[in-house]
Amino acid sequence: MLRTGSGFLILATLLAGCLTPAAIEPTRYYTLSPTPVETGDVASSKSLGIRPLIAAKPYKLEIAYRAETNRLAYFPQSEWAELPATMVIRAIADSIACNRLFADVGEATAMARPDFVFTGELRRFEADYAGDTPEFVLSISASIRATGSGEGLWQDLIEVRVPLSGTAAEEITDDTLTDIARAASEAVSQLALEVCTRIRTAPGE
Repeated sequence: MLRTGSGFLILATLLAGCLTPAAIEPTRYYTLSPTPVETGDVASSKSLGIRPLIAAKPYKLEIAYRAETNRLAYFPQSEWAELPATMVIRAIADSIACNRLFADVGEATAMARPDFVFTGELRRFEADYAGDTPEFVLSISASIRATGSGEGLWQDLIEVRVPLSGTAAEEITDDTLTDIARAASEAVSQLALEVCTRIRTAPGE
């Protein structure tokens, strides 16, 4: 009986160890804090409806990085608090409104019939460690067309690069992701302002 009891205790101890849940690392969420910049007076008496950006497939909630020229990966247990396309188009809309490029700016679906419609695609939204200098890269294609006729007012491809402090994506620390969020915020701010500058100087304006 003594041997049986000892064996039972050993078995129970082993089972308890197997059934004890392993420590799970919580997912870290990062958001952006772009700052719209005001640069001029009202440029048009027309209204502009903003449609959501279409995001390229890789750019969802997971935070993407490029370790090699043609290899994309994602940081583990790290996500954006919102979809990148949502954060980028919000910053663009805020910047266009702040810069008063149109008399009225809003979501296209919430407006009866805006004079023009803004559409675009998010092409890149990633930390790029493949080059000599680590950078956060943000790229969009965008256009503004007249409602009904579809006549183009403005169309462009814009890319913004902001230096990162890190040296290699594999050396992941909390500072790595914090630095990426900082650079992403700066990139979005720069891109939103650049969109306004290019719309203002477009031949159709």
